[in-house]
Amino acid sequence: MHRMRNIMAICSCLMSLQAMAATMVIQNNDGPGEGFNDPNPPVHANQKGNNPGTTLGELRLNLFQAAADRWGELLNSNVTITVGAQFNDLFCVHFTRTKIGRGANSPGRPQGAAELFTE
Repeated sequence: MHRMRNIMAICSCLMSLQAMAATMVIQNNDGPGEGFNDPNPPVHANQKGNNPGTTLGELRLNLFQAAADRWGELLNSNVTITVGAQFNDLFCVHFTRTKIGRGANSPGRPQGAAELFTE
């Protein structure tokens, strides 16, 4: 009987912890037709996994919301947390060759630093 009371107390505590999970909302800051609002279908529809989105934008937004929901499970808050987000292209400079590592005697460079070369 005493053991049953302990189990009930533990379950009650766990349920109250779950009830304190934070609500997180993704605020879509993308413009029409881009990022989270991209109307194009996914290139490989069979790679969607459990994501119910039908466009690239929906897939992206659902992924961000799923990550926010997971974070919310770990946080204790009764205040809704709004996260402003954009899904933008990253600027990338094209280099013809990338070399990772360093020479045996390269003074002034930390070991393992990446060196970028253009030719």
